[in-house]
Amino acid sequence: MELKKYEFSFTACSLHVNEMIQFLKGQLGLEEVSDGGKKSSIKRKNQEFKKRLDTLTPAQTDALLNGDSILRRQLAYLSACKLYDFLREFVIEVVREKMLTMDLYLTEGEYLSFYRRKMIDHEELEHLSPSTEDKVKQVIFRMLAEGGIINSVNEKVIQYQLLDVQLIQLLENDNPKWLEVFLFNDFQIMNYTKKV
Repeated sequence: MELKKYEFSFTACSLHVNEMIQFLKGQLGLEEVSDGGKKSSIKRKNQEFKKRLDTLTPAQTDALLNGDSILRRQLAYLSACKLYDFLREFVIEVVREKMLTMDLYLTEGEYLSFYRRKMIDHEELEHLSPSTEDKVKQVIFRMLAEGGIINSVNEKVIQYQLLDVQLIQLLENDNPKWLEVFLFNDFQIMNYTKKV
């Protein structure tokens, strides 16, 4: 069985929550989309925003549009985890596992170990240039920081996640397994989904 190849188009932009919401409003005809900046970079960002938004359920999209800043950030992060297998696997296999063992300091060495493990099954990783490898790592850590999963790109301290009942309901209606990308353990997932 051949594994699905990783998509690294996320290097075009990290979460960029406000720009993503502006793009969504433009798609819905609620707001004129500004075209400041380079046309090629805006086009690439918008392509990524569209793909990310397409992963969300209609209820999640509505919450992204109308929610508070924390909910918006969490839904933008969720959309990235849904779209990019490499990000999602890093979060679940490394970041979540560290949270489960109460080891809250994420290191670049752990990222590198994860990357090397994935090279065994994903030969596309072997073909990335050193500059692209570095860009992938930078954007992964930036997404984690922007998503509130780590405190900053520099310190990389894993943050406990407090999810609003609305987000938990949105995840349960989609698939409760998405709570894993918010670092919840299996017991928490089982308990939260019973309460909601």
